[in-house]
Amino acid sequence: MPKRDLMGTTIQLTKNLETKMHKDGSNQGPSFITAFGNFVGGQTFIEDDRGDSIRRLSEDLPRVGKKGDTIRGRVETVAHTLVKFNGNKIHGTEPFTGVRYAAVLFGLGTASYLETPPLALEFLRCVGFRPPSMPSSRVLQPLAFALRELGEKSARGEVSRSLKLTV
Repeated sequence: MPKRDLMGTTIQLTKNLETKMHKDGSNQGPSFITAFGNFVGGQTFIEDDRGDSIRRLSEDLPRVGKKGDTIRGRVETVAHTLVKFNGNKIHGTEPFTGVRYAAVLFGLGTASYLETPPLALEFLRCVGFRPPSMPSSRVLQPLAFALRELGEKSARGEVSRSLKLTV
């Protein structure tokens, strides 16, 4: 997968988490998952109208369905490979044994994303992540640079008690 396709604001790291079927809240949609460790099973089930797997819910799950409902989807092997999926579709972890670590990269939805501190956005960019673009990035990007400069000035003792920040 080309590096330019990896966009997100958040990385979730888990150990031995077997998620129930769910839809992500506050997710822009594109998510990327990989898993590693010494485990068997642990694939990711992803809702897909053209999929060849059916899962029956064993309990009522908010935003997913009622006990007994069926979900059509596909099962993706995520061990030592990166899989892209839509986090707004129903998905969950298949049963596994052993020790399973997982890393998920995803983008927070617009409301939460707008609240992401500019310094956090700048840090993500500096370490190679591409946060999703948004309409107000014209404001946040210069603000992130201004805040980085402010942090550097503060570290050098160059910030007075009053401050005017222009972007």
